[in-house]
Amino acid sequence: MKIVTMGTLSLIVATIAWSTWRAWQHDAAEAACKTPRSQRAAAVKEAGLEKIPVIGDPISSPWPNNAYIPESNATDRWILIAYNQRRKYLGEASRVVLQYQSCFNWSDRSVAQQVLNTPETAISVDMPSPARCADGWPSGSIGKRGACSHHGGVVYDLYAVLHF
Repeated sequence: MKIVTMGTLSLIVATIAWSTWRAWQHDAAEAACKTPRSQRAAAVKEAGLEKIPVIGDPISSPWPNNAYIPESNATDRWILIAYNQRRKYLGEASRVVLQYQSCFNWSDRSVAQQVLNTPETAISVDMPSPARCADGWPSGSIGKRGACSHHGGVVYDLYAVLHF
């Protein structure tokens, strides 16, 4: 009976010791991850302040699709500056994630790798051309009913194309 009691008591003590050690190990890992997580959060926050004036996010969209619908008041310069700044901040966040991989889940690591696979800077933007007749006819009637009716109809380019 003493052997069974001693064995049970030993098992309980070992379980408590192991649980305490695992909790300490978890706390130590969490403490080690606090700074990288803060660094990533700060860079992501800065990136969030940079709004690229296009529909769709050219950084998180799959490449090589690089055509985007610009907002109505967007300029090519605005798109370039915003893309380059946003990519800079998200690149910083991604490097932190990949340097401290154990502090982040697989989804964070996957997004970080995807961001780092995008070009760091866009060098130019082709803005959509104004509405025109499908055959190239320069009609002054665009915007009115029947414009370009004998020239294939009105064509509207929607996309801005980023060149890297």
